[in-house]
Amino acid sequence: MDRELPPNEIRSVKRRRIAAGIAAVAIVATGYWALGAWLRPTVDRRELRLARVEAGSIDSTLQAAGTVVPLEERLVTSPADARLLRVLLRAGDRVRPGQPILQLDASGLELQRNTLAQQLALKGNERRRARLASQHRLSDLEAELRGQRLSLDFLVAKREQTEKLHRDGLASREALLAARLEVDLAQATLDKIEAQAGNARAAIDAELDGIGLEIGILERELSDADRKRTQAQAASDVAGTLTWTLTEPGTRVQAGDVLARVSDLSAFRVRATVSDSQASRVEAGLPAKVRVDGRTIEGRVATVLPAVENGTVSFLVDLDDPSDAGLRSSRRVDVEVVVDRREQTLVVRRGPGITGTGAQRLFVVKGDRAERRNVTVGLMNLDWCELVSGVVPGDELILSDTRLWDSVDVLALR
Repeated sequence: MDRELPPNEIRSVKRRRIAAGIAAVAIVATGYWALGAWLRPTVDRRELRLARVEAGSIDSTLQAAGTVVPLEERLVTSPADARLLRVLLRAGDRVRPGQPILQLDASGLELQRNTLAQQLALKGNERRRARLASQHRLSDLEAELRGQRLSLDFLVAKREQTEKLHRDGLASREALLAARLEVDLAQATLDKIEAQAGNARAAIDAELDGIGLEIGILERELSDADRKRTQAQAASDVAGTLTWTLTEPGTRVQAGDVLARVSDLSAFRVRATVSDSQASRVEAGLPAKVRVDGRTIEGRVATVLPAVENGTVSFLVDLDDPSDAGLRSSRRVDVEVVVDRREQTLVVRRGPGITGTGAQRLFVVKGDRAERRNVTVGLMNLDWCELVSGVVPGDELILSDTRLWDSVDVLALR
């Protein structure tokens, strides 16, 4: 039979068993801690892009692709259907006001001009003949009026004499009525001639005015033909740099076709495009930022063009410094249009670790490790992000791309 242990030995055995259990638990806990430390990724701080959360303001911007264009550009167009005879200047040449750029075949313009000159001369002769004819007609009417007035005066005197004789009983009543009737007929004839003279003057004035209008039209057409003949030299009316021109003699052009472009390359603006789905957010007067050589040139949206081309809408940006040294014609630039602004908020530099707006899980640095935290991102632009919740000023965030550690909530830093 087993010997029954004394009470003091039983207590000793229990103490040894409890100590062994505690040691086993400690060994297991240490193992789990060592395993977690072994499984937790360790990253060198120098390989990470870090930034601190700051209090400040942020602009929400709409990104657009832009092209630098001259602030002032003149188009030299063809005055008529013509053929290119000679190219006098090439792209890149400086142009003085009135200096010919191209020479067009002006034979058609010369013929048009001569035809108009002949028509103008014929119309001038027609006006002179009309004036002479009207003068003769009015002279005849004036003579007829003078004769009729004399006749009326004579008949009035005759009537008065007949009335006196009738009172004296020396003239019959029939003679008196006849004298009065002759006066009335003479007056009616005079009124008719005066009306004819007035109508004749009005008709003559209308005819001469019509001829004058036709002459005015022909004079303007002749002046325009002279201008077009002068423009056959395709000259610019301003000084600048020739940025484009036709180059092949013999090329046929139509009236209004662009022959050359002359630009002032000392001042520029930006023509930018956005998707038509974003066009409603762009308005004239909104602030804009143009990125050039890592710098920002401030400006404002001047005009939003109404046409939609290939699913995009274009707008023009006037710059605060249109003569910046980084601006060159046709250069591609990035444009930001400021569509919203937040004051007194939390912001942080933008980095690849922040993938967009809304809720995100970002790493916040705490000493020698970084912990995942739920953060809400608000407004964004090319440089900054607004942090709506999840952080406080001074928190340090990892802005590097952390997709490699998507399944990890804690990073060890060294």
